[in-house]
Amino acid sequence: MSSPKEKYNLTYFWLKEDVCYKVTFKEVEAEVQQQVVAALVKEKAIDLKK
Repeated sequence: MSSPKEKYNLTYFWLKEDVCYKVTFKEVEAEVQQQVVAALVKEKAIDLKK
């Protein structure tokens, strides 16, 4: 959460394959936010075991 002194920000959360993802935007246009989140949701997770 932002403090009262910070400018407006928006956070997106989503769950994929038992992993919770989060991305927060500060002062980014809504259309750009939606494009970025849509691209991130489509990406495959990194295999950290390799």
